[in-house]
Amino acid sequence: MLAQVLFVFGPLTVAGLFVTAGLLAAIGPRKVAPVWALIISMGALGVALALALVSLTSSTAQPMGAIAAPLAQAFLVDSLSATLLVLVGFLGVTVIKYSDRYLDGHPRQPRFIALLCLAVAAVAVLVTSDDLLLLTSAWIISSLIVHFLLTFDGARRQAVAAARKKFVIARLSDLSLLVAVVILITGFETRSMTDIMQIVRTDGSSLPAGIGPAALFIAIAAILKSAQFPTHIWLTEVMEAPTPVSALLHAGVVNAGGFLLIRFADLLLLSPITMFSIATVGGLTAIIGALMMSTQTSVKSALAMSTVAQMGFMIFQCGIGAFSSAALHLVAHSLYKAHAFLAAGTPMARKIPTAVPSSIAALAFVTMGGLYVGIAALLGKDLWVSPAIAGLGMIVVFGITSFAAPLFRRLRTVPFALLGGVGVTLIYFTLQSLTAQLLQGIVPPPGSMALNGLISLVAMVALCGAATFAQATGALTLRQRDGALYLLLFRGFYINTLWDRIISLWPTHSVTSHRRTSYE
Repeated sequence: MLAQVLFVFGPLTVAGLFVTAGLLAAIGPRKVAPVWALIISMGALGVALALALVSLTSSTAQPMGAIAAPLAQAFLVDSLSATLLVLVGFLGVTVIKYSDRYLDGHPRQPRFIALLCLAVAAVAVLVTSDDLLLLTSAWIISSLIVHFLLTFDGARRQAVAAARKKFVIARLSDLSLLVAVVILITGFETRSMTDIMQIVRTDGSSLPAGIGPAALFIAIAAILKSAQFPTHIWLTEVMEAPTPVSALLHAGVVNAGGFLLIRFADLLLLSPITMFSIATVGGLTAIIGALMMSTQTSVKSALAMSTVAQMGFMIFQCGIGAFSSAALHLVAHSLYKAHAFLAAGTPMARKIPTAVPSSIAALAFVTMGGLYVGIAALLGKDLWVSPAIAGLGMIVVFGITSFAAPLFRRLRTVPFALLGGVGVTLIYFTLQSLTAQLLQGIVPPPGSMALNGLISLVAMVALCGAATFAQATGALTLRQRDGALYLLLFRGFYINTLWDRIISLWPTHSVTSHRRTSYE
């Protein structure tokens, strides 16, 4: 009975508690309202945890009578939505708690915390929606609330400019999703995402027209939402907004694009052109973002470029059909990036890896690559059966090897490098297996790939291998003396200049009602 209640009322309860926390923060007594908002948010996290535990041990419950029927049809509770709901709740509680201290004494603190709570509530609805109209509404509302958070201090012109760029790009994303939803509802004559995916899986021979365009518009919506090159510019400029907003954006809202692709995985697989486009855009964004990150001079700017690169890699994983890997990446990146931004004010020493001769680097890469293949064989992993998982694992090994290569200089330190390689490989395959089991029946398993996807994967592995090898040997260490290339990457290929000209058409009003506040 409890499981049935949680399945039907759990998602709405979590969102409702965050809305309640936001309202209390806005209208409650100033001294105690933030504390009560935090307590209520922790209650929402508790409900999300209970729902996640139940979802792992129970099947989807049947609706409890006429009153519960609309809720059961509107929300979808499975291991994916339950996991993401816990993630959203945890990030929400963390950011709200941080904001209580961060804006302590600020005259508009209640409004800020209220907006944060409402944004988290909208995202909670987004990740648990089964009704396409509800999903689209949550998609749009969460973006609009984030816009108000970005413009929280109107005197910060750079933050306002970033918000306006995001506003334009987000509305294009909203429009793309709306078009896709209209096509799907018209073609399948249902608003249930579960019903549509079930038809796609079981009756692929008699699908309605418009599947290809619907998949393409879903991909466009996700790409625009996830700050893919060249629409990434707003994500790198939100540093002027309060730190909790940056954390919420980089750890939460920007991941919505990846979530959308994962949810519509079966539909996307029916359009090879769309999948190839997703992989191409994601791969280019990952590589360009990583190169631009290497030129940044501040912690927050480097973190922003890191998010661009990571979002690109996640979208690339979706493009090659590794949707379970993308889900794992989404969760891991969210947790890491929330911590990174909220701790960005803490001074950290940045150690640049020691360059090694090309012969040493070659030995390191061959050894670690062989170790990866050998461990996969011992674990019974047939890399040819799932080339996507094999290729992604090789990229991870390349990244570790670029930092471990100096250990191959001396014989006594080589075992440490090998031990690290064994550990990373075991962790990689373990997490991939656990995620695949968790999402079994929800997303299609990574298997054989179409030629387009295989070409994308091979190209990505080759580029990452070449880049990490160059990094290990010092050939990719970009400094100001490198001139045009450094400046081009540092300026983001001057795409931001073009966007500045577009946004300059938006009238700017001077802000005098609120004094500029230093948050740092």
